[in-house]
Order: sequence, then C-alpha cells, then structure tokens
Amino acid sequence: MPSDIPGRREASMKTVPTLTELMTYSPFLDAPRWKFVAMALYLPLGVALVVVRVVTTFVVTLFLFAAPASYASAAGTVALNVLWVVFGGVLRVRCADGGTPAEARARLRSARVIVSNHLSQADSWPFRVLTPIACVIRETYLGTSRLLPVAKLTTAAFDPIYVPTPGSRGEAEERAARAATKAAVERHVRDAASKPLLYFPEGSITNGRGLMRFSAFVFGLDVPVTPVAVSFWEPWPLALDTVWSPLHWNLLRMAYQPCHVVELAVLPTLTARAGEEPPAFAERTATDLANELGIAATPHTTEEKRAAMKKLKKAGQAKVLREGPEAVLRAD
Repeated sequence: MPSDIPGRREASMKTVPTLTELMTYSPFLDAPRWKFVAMALYLPLGVALVVVRVVTTFVVTLFLFAAPASYASAAGTVALNVLWVVFGGVLRVRCADGGTPAEARARLRSARVIVSNHLSQADSWPFRVLTPIACVIRETYLGTSRLLPVAKLTTAAFDPIYVPTPGSRGEAEERAARAATKAAVERHVRDAASKPLLYFPEGSITNGRGLMRFSAFVFGLDVPVTPVAVSFWEPWPLALDTVWSPLHWNLLRMAYQPCHVVELAVLPTLTARAGEEPPAFAERTATDLANELGIAATPHTTEEKRAAMKKLKKAGQAKVLREGPEAVLRAD
C-alpha cells in the first residue's frame, strides 16, 4: 500500500545508489525555487518557533532533573509528548500489509525487537510517543552538544542501552564494551516483561535513497523481529542530517520547520526460517523494508561510510561541494 506522504518512490523505480549518494552534503535540498522564496518569507515565524522550541526543551529538561528517580519513565513520557506537540509532530501509523492503524499500534507495543531504517537523530522519537521502548544508542549521545540537553532527555525517555562509538577507544577496550552491550541486549530481549527494543541495523543515518547493509546482530538473538518503515515529510527543503552537521544544527533545522509528518508503516513480524543464518535473516528483512519504501537495499556498510566520511571531512566542505564527493574520494 503506497503512502500518501509526498516523495515516496514506487518499488518498480528503485535503483541501487552509490555510497556517496546515501549521504547529504548541504543543509538545503533540491527543490523548486518558489519553496526557497516561501521559506525566506517564513523567516520571522521560523525564528520565533525555534526560540519557543529551544526554551521549551530547556524547561522540559529542568522538569526531568526535578522529577524523582522513581518517576523517571513517567516523566520521560510527559517530556517527549510535550516536545512532540511543540515541535509540530504529526504521526501516522499503519500496517503495511493492510491492517488497521489500531492493529499497527498493537503490533508495535507487543514487539520484542523493532528494526527500522535510519533517517535522522530523532528517529526514535515517534516510537517513544506511541509506547515506552528501550533503544540501542551510541555513546556519542552521552556527551554530544553542550547547547542542548540531549543526554538527560535520552536517559529519561528511551531507557538506552549504549553501544561504543567506533574508534572512540582502544581496540581491546572497544571489543569488551561491545561484548557488554551485546550481553545487555540479550538480557533485555529474553525478559518477557521488558519494553520493546528499538534497533537501527544500518548503524548509520542515510538520506533515504537506499538502505545500508543491515548488521546481523539482533537477527541472531532467536526472537521475533518487527520491521518498521519510517518516512518523514516537512514543508521546507532542509536536510535532516548532513555529513558536516553536529547534532544541535540538525535539531535547529528541525525546529525551524512548521511541522513534521512522520509515518510508521509496520510490516508483519518476522522470525528466522529453519536453517537461516543471521546475515541471511538480516538481508531478507532489509529487502522487505526496502520494498515497502520503494528503494534499494544496498551492500554498503557503516564501516565503509565511516571511512568515506573521514576522507570527505579531511578534504573540507568547500572542496566536496565544488568537486563532488566521488571526485574527492577518487583523488585521495
């Protein structure tokens, strides 16, 4: 069932993008000129909205600091719902296989593991609006952005299980930290009373033109997996994420938008077939999600993207925008 959110591609039109085509390099997206004119005219209202939303975020954070530890989960629910309304969030939930929205919501609330494509640093937000979740999150969010209280919101709202950021520590230390994360995830999913676990198997954000290769990690836990196709639509042609942007600039661009229409298309829950290895199960799930989104499941890995981004950042934004990312990578 196709989405009515603008920009959805039909599956028959999908092509396999290159790795660099999965990344965004400018905060401004390709769009008709009239959209940029309208966005400029909207500037006074946009600035006012940014101020209101940033102030509200800090007020909500003070509320979280003041809330007793025993009410942390309830406080996180209130905080995320308030911010969702103030940021203009509009959530649509549907079953990709034709069920009702109520059935889609019930499927999410009863899921053991939810896997989704990864478009922005706010992708877990709409899931949390629907139901309490646990989320596998990189340790980057523990210390990122002094301008926004991300760590406090993350801890209170998402019951996070932190995974080490690649390259942030020595090889042996990182290996031990990843083993600890894996053990924590396994304990969580085997507890029948635990919250649904949200996991982004691409391991990295894309611009939605294709899926990166899925990590096999959660597909080897011998638990059912519920795939969800996430789509964003905003009025103004501003990128959700760029190669260069720190977290606070991504969030400020989101705060400038009048609203955010987010659709969660919930696919049927999957289990591993007899004799199916975790990488094959991950690939099958990625194919199902890609077909729902009308894009391609690519072989590109997060390790390849990290190496490419390192070279692009070394070259600098001006050179990449002038010569193109492919030319810069070939010249390296």
